[in-house]
Amino acid sequence: MSDETRQKAAITPSVALESLPKIEFDPGQSAEDRELGRAELLQSVLAIAAMDHVAESKLVREVVRNTLGKVPEIGE
Repeated sequence: MSDETRQKAAITPSVALESLPKIEFDPGQSAEDRELGRAELLQSVLAIAAMDHVAESKLVREVVRNTLGKVPEIGE
């Protein structure tokens, strides 16, 4: 791998998804149901694409805090 390749910033999943052309979502339902399904799918994909190790760690900590009432200290 050349030095030039190493120095380029890595592309993130969200940047990669933003560069793709829009795909027509047509599950064969009424227009209102299609729009709702498309919006739901888009939000899910964007949430997944934005997930990195920092966001994942934050989400896990929030789930643990909501479940246990606090985040245990290391070794608890």
